[in-house]
Amino acid sequence: MKKWFVFSLVVMLVGVCVSCQLIYTRSAESQSEERLRVIHDRLSGGDYVFSVLPPTLKINRIGIPPASSNESLLEMHAACGEAESLQFLISNGGTEITQAIYSATPFVDESGHSIAPELSVVGYVPVKKPTRRPYGFGLKGEFPDVVMPNRPFDVSPYHNQSLWFSVWVPEDAVPGIYRSQVTVSVPGMQSTTREVVLKVYPVAIPKFGKLKTCWVYNGTNTEKLHIGDYDEFTKLNLKYRFCVDKLVSNDCLPWNRVFTVDEAGKVTADWTEFDQRMEYWRSLGKNTFCMYSPTWYKYKPIEEQIDVPLERQKYALIAEHLRGKGWIEDFYLYVFDEPFYFSVPAAKKIGKFYQEVMGHEAHLVLTANLPNMSSYVGYINIFCPHIDHYKPSFMAERQAAGDHAWMYTCIGAVHTTYPDTWRLDSYGTSHRAVGWWLFKYKAEGYLYWGVNYWKVNPWKDTMTYPRGNGDGSMFYPDPERKTLPWPAVRTEIVRDGFEDYELLTMLREKYPCGSNVEADKLLSCEGIIQDTKHYNQLGDTDYIDAHRRILELLAK
Repeated sequence: MKKWFVFSLVVMLVGVCVSCQLIYTRSAESQSEERLRVIHDRLSGGDYVFSVLPPTLKINRIGIPPASSNESLLEMHAACGEAESLQFLISNGGTEITQAIYSATPFVDESGHSIAPELSVVGYVPVKKPTRRPYGFGLKGEFPDVVMPNRPFDVSPYHNQSLWFSVWVPEDAVPGIYRSQVTVSVPGMQSTTREVVLKVYPVAIPKFGKLKTCWVYNGTNTEKLHIGDYDEFTKLNLKYRFCVDKLVSNDCLPWNRVFTVDEAGKVTADWTEFDQRMEYWRSLGKNTFCMYSPTWYKYKPIEEQIDVPLERQKYALIAEHLRGKGWIEDFYLYVFDEPFYFSVPAAKKIGKFYQEVMGHEAHLVLTANLPNMSSYVGYINIFCPHIDHYKPSFMAERQAAGDHAWMYTCIGAVHTTYPDTWRLDSYGTSHRAVGWWLFKYKAEGYLYWGVNYWKVNPWKDTMTYPRGNGDGSMFYPDPERKTLPWPAVRTEIVRDGFEDYELLTMLREKYPCGSNVEADKLLSCEGIIQDTKHYNQLGDTDYIDAHRRILELLAK
């Protein structure tokens, strides 16, 4: 009886807590909508408010817009070969907006040179299980995260609509001042027009960048949700400086057609088609490639998993060819993931196999979310710890010894203050800060485990990986299955951070330490990255200002 009483009491208390939470959530949502109504009615008498926002600022459907528009953001700054974005926000008053039109003229300079902007309407996705504060906003609701094709849009009363404005500056663009007119036409209301000024600097970011990246393509459920042509999707990723690859596959490079095995077990190689594909991808800026692997390794004897004598021959031929072409530094082997302590011996044997066959140029990636990286010294040569296990002093030691330092983020960062590329319901500055973080701590590469992990439909369930809103999904499938997937807002912001990395690298080459005070401050990432755990969360415009200052110094 006592046990039953205690059980009943617990159930009752849980019920009360759940009820209170539901009341609080409904109350918070209704209060937010009421506050939005009051602000809109006061500012515009029921019409919409048009604001210019930093691209990193996320405001949900019923979020309170800034008190004033940041008109200074209408001046954009970019290098040749660089992309830049800004965000417009329509905050509606009490009248339904239907079939509004978003348009812009091409950017044109005084000599008539033109650059076409890209316009997108931002799609909102439902966050049902918020990332708790202070690691996220802690709010349920619809958050902006899909960069959709531009089309007429509706805005319900007292709701927001984000509009995305991007420009990809060609590598051969003529430096100078360009101007574009952006217009939002709302039936029955006054149209809004703003002039956007683009300053293109005499600075060029090379398409083939310094930062190595591994973004993993996942085949799970993609046929149902539609991915489109793999090559075209790979090119779309390159637009954002993402080097995407399927692991243990032949989709990017024709490994399965390179080797021939005769009856005696001797392996020969024909590199003709392979070299053509390599030149093709390199011309598009792909600077990192997944190397051939016969399997995704389990932690058991390697002889039970592969034909060791046969694979030794293949890897000897691979090393010889890639070394001769000058490509070997662009390849990595990512063949096992996050080994536990008890898996160390087996993982080391896998590493030893590759080291014996290819030498130190066997770029075997070790992803690790445990503080045992030193166990693998001499067995792997790309040390890629999760961000919370990245020890700058250890990584510097490995680099001095000829190894490589990468970093990755995943669900392990969800309840931390580290920057990442994926937390949908957290600060957009987090995503841009990744590029700065990688530069500050001298990381040569960044790995992310999934650009399209669609075990659930990301349009309906943002928790594409348990406990992580947005984790594993940097793109969204076209609901009508007519186009390639659409990038996330996060994808655009990460691109900006990666371009910052490239510009900072160029700045370091131009201004050796101590040669310029402002360059030294920028190269220290002052005001952006405080330490390995903390970045500038609220200073959205600080990133924009720092980016502009880098361009100005490079242009001198």
